[in-house]
Amino acid sequence: MIGDGPGTCLNCGWREDSVRPHANCVSSVTRSRIWHRQEPDRKRGMSLFQRGRFQLHSGDVAYWKIDCDALTDGDIDTLASLAFDVLPSFGLVEGVPNGGLRLAASLQAYSRKGVDKLLIVDDVLTTGASMEEQRAGRDAIGLVIFARGPAPGWVTPLFTWAGRNPIGDADA
Repeated sequence: MIGDGPGTCLNCGWREDSVRPHANCVSSVTRSRIWHRQEPDRKRGMSLFQRGRFQLHSGDVAYWKIDCDALTDGDIDTLASLAFDVLPSFGLVEGVPNGGLRLAASLQAYSRKGVDKLLIVDDVLTTGASMEEQRAGRDAIGLVIFARGPAPGWVTPLFTWAGRNPIGDADA
C-alpha cells in the first residue's frame, strides 16, 4: 500500500531511507510520514513577484520585481499558446537575452515557414530599451509576458501593470 509505514510518502510510496531522491515536490514531515504536492519544474523557493530593491537592466531602481525564472517550462508553453492567439503570423523568433530565450524557444513551434515577419520576445518590459536594442531598427513585432509600464506600439504585452510609476517607487 502506498504510504504504508513511517517516513513513507502517502502519494507515491517513496521512503525516507531510499537512495532515490524524492524529486519534484515540496515535502514536510508530519507524524513521521512525508506529505507532498507536485511542482513539476518549479525552482524551490522562487517567487514570481518579489519586493525589495532591485537594479534593473536599464540602470533604474525598482522596489518590486517579476522573476520569470520562477515560471515552469509548462507555464512558458502555456504563455506561448496564449501569445499565438493574439499575434499575427510570424516566421523567425528572437528572444532578448536572457529573459526572452525560453519563451522564444517555445514560440518556435508556432512560427510559419514563408512568413517574413520577425517576432522579438522578452519576459518583462520596463522601459522598452532592451526590446528596441534587439530590434535594431528592423521591421518586427514584439511580445512580452509582463509590461511594467507603457509598451511601444509594436510590442504586445500579455499582462500589463496598471499601477503607478513602475520604477523608483518604494510604495508600488
